[in-house]
Amino acid sequence: LLLNSTDILSLGKPLKIEEEIQSLGASPILFLKSLWGHTLDSVGRITPDQLLELARYMHPPQIIPVVVQSTIIVALGKKPSSVEQWSDAREKVNNNLLKKMRSFDPTDKKKRKKAFFIRAEKLLKGYGARDVLEKGSYPTSCFFSWTFAAILLRKNADVLRRKYGKDATVTSVEEDGMLSAEDDNTIEGEADDYVDNDENESEPEEA
Repeated sequence: LLLNSTDILSLGKPLKIEEEIQSLGASPILFLKSLWGHTLDSVGRITPDQLLELARYMHPPQIIPVVVQSTIIVALGKKPSSVEQWSDAREKVNNNLLKKMRSFDPTDKKKRKKAFFIRAEKLLKGYGARDVLEKGSYPTSCFFSWTFAAILLRKNADVLRRKYGKDATVTSVEEDGMLSAEDDNTIEGEADDYVDNDENESEPEEA
């Protein structure tokens, strides 16, 4: 994917990590930010009828609850146990969820702890976009792409924070930051950051 100056200017407001490393010049996460922008556009195209259909799904294929649960955990900061049952998770499938998804910054470590991303990543382990397309729906595919992109952005932001002031370059991020979505990414010395404490911080849980 090649991005020209027009593309760069159309990528929306800076992510938190971009503000933190602005002295580096060009953003090392430009590609991922572009991917993130595409996922937000897709989420914005979900119609009320499509969302309602998903929320009313009584006995969906297993992949649908898994994707929706992982999205809710990251976007709303919900405890996994609170959306473990599909009957609980589907109650969160509403316009408020879409609003939170569109305004969410996965690189803002004060907004959501790593534990939420790790739990969502574990839920999605073993699933791919093809599985979602074959057994899911348009909203589900949007949720999957959004959550997957959020996980990648958070991982890359963490890599940049560790390297900031040393060798935070595009090359180093490509080598060290493009981590598999199946990698728990538990770094020595940062174990406490990855403890799954299931706390919802910064904002109250929403019904």
